Amino acid sequence: MAGNDRRFSVRVLAMKVELFADYAITDDACQASTGRTLSAWLADLDARSDLKGKRQDALSWLYDGMGRGKDRWWPTTVWVVHEAGKGVVQKDGRPEGYNICVTKTVAAPVDKVFAAWHGEPFTEWFGDAGSVDADRNITDATGNLGDAVRVRMDKDLRYKWKTAGLDVPTDLDIAFVEKACKTTITLTHSRIQTREEADGLRRAWIEAFVRLKELLEL
Repeated sequence: MAGNDRRFSVRVLAMKVELFADYAITDDACQASTGRTLSAWLADLDARSDLKGKRQDALSWLYDGMGRGKDRWWPTTVWVVHEAGKGVVQKDGRPEGYNICVTKTVAAPVDKVFAAWHGEPFTEWFGDAGSVDADRNITDATGNLGDAVRVRMDKDLRYKWKTAGLDVPTDLDIAFVEKACKTTITLTHSRIQTREEADGLRRAWIEAFVRLKELLEL
């Protein structure tokens, strides 16, 4: 009975992306977290011509300046705000935006974990509203859409994703690696255009992966 109750608790939940940022993107909020205002960091980036167009180098410099050991929320946010202010866009006309990464290790073989991204197992952890068609495209009742771009069995999945209520697509990659009878899932969600969507997606995927792990380790 306990096992049945636990599975039911997984099934009634759903993938809901709540569009709000972890912090306000203001001078005051930035100073409270990093010791300096957003305007000050942006001015420093303007003065560092050697970092122009070098996202990873700039993020590393910001991360060092804000304090190693802290999360990358503010370094990434400052850089994305900086690029937006300069009108920097990619070939598709959109800024590179935000990237998030979520990982989870599950005590199950990779074929079992990969299989949970299709059919009834997917519905059980993604939520009763979620479904995957024969081409691996994802839909749910809240309006999230994932169009499958690449499927490599027991290795990785790639989607063009649209968050419910938003029109701009983002890139979603999920990789699966098995070691010592455990499988690590690494989800990378990129080209996210707002901090609100990035933080909402990160929270939603973290919660979804908790449900996935719970389901597979029953």
